[in-house]
Amino acid sequence: MKKNTLIFAMIMLLSSTCISTFAINYDNCETPTVGIPMPPVRKSPHLSYITENMNNGICLLTFMRGFDNAEIRIYQNGVLIDQNSRSFKEGETYTLDLQGYGVGEYTIKVYCSDNIIFSSSEKI
Repeated sequence: MKKNTLIFAMIMLLSSTCISTFAINYDNCETPTVGIPMPPVRKSPHLSYITENMNNGICLLTFMRGFDNAEIRIYQNGVLIDQNSRSFKEGETYTLDLQGYGVGEYTIKVYCSDNIIFSSSEKI
């Protein structure tokens, strides 16, 4: 009985060590194949720059930091139906009335410098 307990304890210790090695989360997708891998390790989850509040087809986007020339694109059932490009100040709220476009599945994407900084889907 003591032998089985000892073996079980050793297996648990070894498996916890192996699992913890997979917990490292690198910033970039590719790890170098030559030399010592040195990509930065993420210390905390990515904080969103935009928060969304959806109520009866009215979508409020609140910008948590300022953006120069941000572009908001609205897709209905996968087809681009509207877009707006302008600068936003920190704390500014942008209102979208999705009910005005009719019934469908909507995707809202916000781009800054050709990078997606926010994406959300809603079905009305």
